[in-house]
Amino acid sequence: MVRAFYQMDDYQNLKNFNGWENIPWNAFPEMIKQALSRQQVGFNELDGLLEFSFQEMRTYLKFNELNQLREVHQFADFHLLELDKSQAFYEKLKKDLVLKYGQPQYLSDDKKREIITLHWYLPHTQIKLAYDYQYKVIDELGGGAYRVDVYFLPQ
Repeated sequence: MVRAFYQMDDYQNLKNFNGWENIPWNAFPEMIKQALSRQQVGFNELDGLLEFSFQEMRTYLKFNELNQLREVHQFADFHLLELDKSQAFYEKLKKDLVLKYGQPQYLSDDKKREIITLHWYLPHTQIKLAYDYQYKVIDELGGGAYRVDVYFLPQ
């Protein structure tokens, strides 16, 4: 699996990039598919979405009515017995985002709903990291009891 789409030289420029990783906002699916193929990232096409695994998370690229990239949603679900694993994943991801984009401009820790959210407002991109650590059972097998989501949207 590819760890990143950008070159290390570009790492410092991610805060000012007009898009997600090295894919610009408003890019068309064909361009993105070519970039994914060059990076040897396998993907699925689902009703106007591109779906693939990236940075240990399921990743969905969403397109607008003109078929241009308008949102990236990444997430990881954890079993009800994996609270510690979900916390460690969240902390690692938060650290990586701070390294890439600096400190978040907004932080909320909703103790009642047990959700932590952080927001970054970059020149061209909004980022929202959400960690839902409230115990719940999503299905009869107990799948998806804890969840980490990251949303990237054009600013």
